[in-house]
Amino acid sequence: MRRAFVFVAVLVGLAAPLAVQARIPPAETIFKAWDKNADGSLTLEEWTAAGRKADKFALVDTNGDGKVTLEELKAAMAKMKASGAAQ
Repeated sequence: MRRAFVFVAVLVGLAAPLAVQARIPPAETIFKAWDKNADGSLTLEEWTAAGRKADKFALVDTNGDGKVTLEELKAAMAKMKASGAAQ
C-alpha cells in the first residue's frame, strides 16, 4: 500500500510542472495581449499593466534598451521552461 502511495505521489510530482507548462499560452499570444499600442515592443508600463513585476522587466530586456521584444520574451519563456520555473 505504501509503495502505491509513493508511486502516485511521484507521478503527481512529475506531472504537475507539465500541467502548468501546458496552460501557458504561446509567447506570440502573450505578447500581442500585452503590447497595448501594437508597436512591436513592450514598455515597462505595458509590462506592469499586464500584472508582471517591474523588477523582472530588466531580466527579460536582455539588450537593456528599455523595451522587451517578442524575441526577448520567447527567450525568457524558453529559459523559464527549461529551468522548470513556470510563472
